[in-house]
Amino acid sequence: MSTFQLIGQVSHDDSQANGFLQKVYREEKSQFLIDHNLWWYRGDQHRFVVVTADGEVVGHSAIVPTTCLIDGEAQESWWWVDLIVDPAFRGRGIQTMLDQAVRDSAELKFAFPARDLSGKMFKRHGWQMREDVYQLTFIFSLLALPRVRLAQGVKGQLLRTAVQITSPVARLIRAYLTRYTPINARSLEDPDPETLAQVFFDHNRRDDRITTWRDAHYLRWRFLEAPYYAQLKFYVAGPSDNPSQVLITRTLDYRGVKTVRLLDIFGDLRDQAGLRDILRLAMRDAARQNAGQIVAISSVPLLTKTLRSLGFFMRRPLQFCWHNKNETAMQRFGESLCHWTYADSDTDQ
Repeated sequence: MSTFQLIGQVSHDDSQANGFLQKVYREEKSQFLIDHNLWWYRGDQHRFVVVTADGEVVGHSAIVPTTCLIDGEAQESWWWVDLIVDPAFRGRGIQTMLDQAVRDSAELKFAFPARDLSGKMFKRHGWQMREDVYQLTFIFSLLALPRVRLAQGVKGQLLRTAVQITSPVARLIRAYLTRYTPINARSLEDPDPETLAQVFFDHNRRDDRITTWRDAHYLRWRFLEAPYYAQLKFYVAGPSDNPSQVLITRTLDYRGVKTVRLLDIFGDLRDQAGLRDILRLAMRDAARQNAGQIVAISSVPLLTKTLRSLGFFMRRPLQFCWHNKNETAMQRFGESLCHWTYADSDTDQ
């Protein structure tokens, strides 16, 4: 008989579950989940914990209900997020219990697993995995890199000397970016979810890429009702009466570095000139805010190419996985093109 028990529909204010989050996550992330998990998980019924016979919480995960665009139609699906097991209890089947609870529910599930133990577990339990999703970074200063900023001893002295040597070049790059004049990209002071959603339906509804279904309901929840709405900036590009691209950024302090995340981008992703215009406008604003770095996630080759051409030279592959009870659907999904961004899954925390 198992000494562990899976408990579902854990309340947003459950003290034991929230105490576990404080124990296993850094303070910034745990506090965000405690304060805002009712919004993030879209209700109390989407959180799971595993407890010992004594009632101690030793594992946690949740799902975020969403809708995806597949073959031009909306399909209900789940993002599996915030999977974590107490290090002292790993290797005892707790991840398997949490995984089983998710696999037995919705037809289509997605996740961005960590590259260590959870990634191996996903493969072992029948999830398919691909690594054509990338995190790309534009660096304003080498001090944005933890291995430079936190280096100690002789290595730290050498790296900081390198920062001083490259500082004049970094200042020139920042000054150059701040002078950009957009062609037809512009920021929005009062974004309307219906208008933004229309861009998605005009340009992505018949796209062959699997992506998040960005209707007005989703956009209102994910961005306009976000607890960090004040950190967001909205951009559009294209004709004033018929925009063709939308970009949403978030500015935050991430582990001591002022960071601008390209949180979401959608619309006509084949228009490279339009992409460059809206991205350069966001880069201009980041430079003026004295950001240390800009980060993006891309799984669209042309978007990745455009970002790289603009100086997003640092690239790191992410593991993306999915599960469906239908084997044919599993295989087809693996052969399909996808479009994911920071707004998907739990990458934006």
